[in-house]
Amino acid sequence: MRKPTTCALLCGLLLGASAHAALVRVADAEIRGTWQYDFDTGTEVLFGGEDVQWQQISATARALTVGFGGGALLYSFGSVAFDAITESQLMALAYTADPIAGPPAAGSPLQVGDVFGVRTTEGNFVKALVTGYDNGLADRPYYDMQLRYALYDGEPVVGTVPEPGSTALLALGLAGLAWQGRRRSQPGAR
Repeated sequence: MRKPTTCALLCGLLLGASAHAALVRVADAEIRGTWQYDFDTGTEVLFGGEDVQWQQISATARALTVGFGGGALLYSFGSVAFDAITESQLMALAYTADPIAGPPAAGSPLQVGDVFGVRTTEGNFVKALVTGYDNGLADRPYYDMQLRYALYDGEPVVGTVPEPGSTALLALGLAGLAWQGRRRSQPGAR
């Protein structure tokens, strides 16, 4: 039976300490046409504190843009599995202030079932799934956007701190490996 190498043990420790963020909330929301949404507070707003705006550019053109307050940034995933996106992936994305074209634009990455990401004005991270649209007060297609989102705080949490007993066992195991390696390197050792 092959014994694990020191490198394999260290890799296991490092993989166990990968960065992630804590889930703050999962919620359903609606952003009415021309309104803005603040993911940090979970509220639709007309002005102030907003992360994104569902812009009605014309009677037929829509776009998701960063809010008037600035600071938030966007990322378009398009058609991907919402649940497959991890908080570590959200934290590593290259977000931009570029608008995301909405339907009915050809090839819009904001169709029902599509996903987008937001780095909020407060530095938190959001993955949002477009769940539907309705005509809203203006009675125009795609006027109001419905979504389900998950908000993660922007503070990476790195692994867990091992118990002292676990640390002692690891140290004892590493000492044993070192002793065995030293014993093998001596002449006449089997």
